Amino acid sequence: CALPISKTQRALLKWNKYISRIKSSFESCTADNLDTTIISLFRSYLNWTWAVFSRECFSMSCGTFDNTQMCAAILAIINSKIADVGLSTVKYVLYRFHNGLESNQKNDVLKSVIFIGECYRNQIIDSNLVVEIIMTLMERGRSYLDVVLKL
Repeated sequence: CALPISKTQRALLKWNKYISRIKSSFESCTADNLDTTIISLFRSYLNWTWAVFSRECFSMSCGTFDNTQMCAAILAIINSKIADVGLSTVKYVLYRFHNGLESNQKNDVLKSVIFIGECYRNQIIDSNLVVEIIMTLMERGRSYLDVVLKL
């Protein structure tokens, strides 16, 4: 007689299956199949993937252009096939932007702004959002002028 597994154990099994699928996808990935591999991974676990991806995009950017360019380029590939991922990622970054403003966490604001700028450059978002962010930062006075310049 098999014992029933707990919710935590079931979630761990799902997570391990997901991690295994990601690893095998990376192992089989080549320059020729990169875009289809990425899309396949996102579609298979969309609810988990976009959330993890959004947080990692934000964390990876760290206020540097190189990391942010890479994350935004990957998002552009995914967004071309699954628009919800792009929308959800931008919403998450905007949440972090506004939260950073409210709690005076300039590093979060900077990371958000740089990522939004790269999303604009990759044609993921409209210029109206960029203008709105600039206006929001300018309302704060000189304290965010350097962030505006980075955008």
